[in-house]
Amino acid sequence: MGHEMKKLYPDIIQIDYATAARESEKQLSPLVSDLGIGFIVHRPFEASVSFSVSRGNRISEWAHDFGCTSWAQFCLKLLLSHPTETCMIPAISNYTHMDDNIHAGFGPLRDQQTREKMAHYIEHLGGEGR
Repeated sequence: MGHEMKKLYPDIIQIDYATAARESEKQLSPLVSDLGIGFIVHRPFEASVSFSVSRGNRISEWAHDFGCTSWAQFCLKLLLSHPTETCMIPAISNYTHMDDNIHAGFGPLRDQQTREKMAHYIEHLGGEGR
């Protein structure tokens, strides 16, 4: 995919990118940043894999320090705070979740150190690489 982006040089790309499967961040973020390409996050909940990881686990108390009161907000804020992400399409199937998702856009976005702490927390719950 990197070769195509360098050759075609699109204005923006849309990629499936979820907290439980962050390969896009590791592989594509540096490239889109270098090329100045916009990055739309699609399917951040990866068909609810993120929620199966969090099921039965309470959100960490330190997540409340930056406005997260749910797992959806935690996951979305982790992805939204990455400097290469331009916007996000949560692709929800239940409109009642929309209000919860919207709240992830409020409050401060996280710095790299906090993003790593958030990602490590999800990995610890068993979510990395699913």
